[in-house]
Amino acid sequence: AARLDVVLREIAIGYANPAFSIGMVAAKFGLSPRYIQDLLQSTGSGFSERVRELRLQHSMSRLARPGGGGRKVSDIAFASGFSDLSHFYRCFRRRFGMTPSRGRMV
Repeated sequence: AARLDVVLREIAIGYANPAFSIGMVAAKFGLSPRYIQDLLQSTGSGFSERVRELRLQHSMSRLARPGGGGRKVSDIAFASGFSDLSHFYRCFRRRFGMTPSRGRMV
């Protein structure tokens, strides 16, 4: 349980880094990537799904924020940790059922 908490905290800290990876977390704590995947799977979602969800939640909160309408969608996507804009749009639409531009109106 303690290792899981440490891994989850590290994900919450590092998700916005586009280069963030399970290998980085594993190296930091001296664990294997497979062990981290197994730890996370016991919670119902793996490393990639968890990081993607945090990135999407961050981007949605920035889009919906009053005054956030002045920032470009691409700037928000990149600040949230996405490095590929088309991937961001696909993930956003799949998760929220709307385009990021519509997310501004929520």
